[in-house]
Amino acid sequence: MASLEGFSLQTSGDHAYGIVSQSIGGGGGTGGAASAYDAGPGFSMAVAVGGTGGGGGSGGAAAANVSNASVATGSSDAHGVVVQSIGGGGGAGGASVAQAMTISVPDGESSFGVAVSFAMGGSGGNGGAGSTATATLGNAAIKTQGANAQGVIVQSIGGAAAWAAAVRPRQR
Repeated sequence: MASLEGFSLQTSGDHAYGIVSQSIGGGGGTGGAASAYDAGPGFSMAVAVGGTGGGGGSGGAAAANVSNASVATGSSDAHGVVVQSIGGGGGAGGASVAQAMTISVPDGESSFGVAVSFAMGGSGGNGGAGSTATATLGNAAIKTQGANAQGVIVQSIGGAAAWAAAVRPRQR
């Protein structure tokens, strides 16, 4: 928690925020890649499944107490007070490659050969949740100047889930 009760704060310059209190969850890890190769006479089969991406961590509670405080910013995109709890993004799914190759086997007048491959990419991990975000503003004086300069921003944002991975099955 950022506690600036009774303080006076002034910034100048673009993007010079007055007070920022954030809790951001960590991002999930990428799932492991998988590959499978098989070759043989008559019949071959290759199966590969990529690993699932790790889930993003949840953001913790974020808070700022600026009661009886004075916060002033002087340029564009310079917000007065920003309080955010943000969940981490999920990890990407693992890629997979499966390749099967066969050499036909003579069977009387004809020949016989089967190659089967199956590849499935891992699923992406879930995003983490945002938690509570609060700002205590009792008797605070918050002044901003300039384009896109918000006085107070309080957000709880969940992290995005990640994408599934690439898949490449092949037969020869």
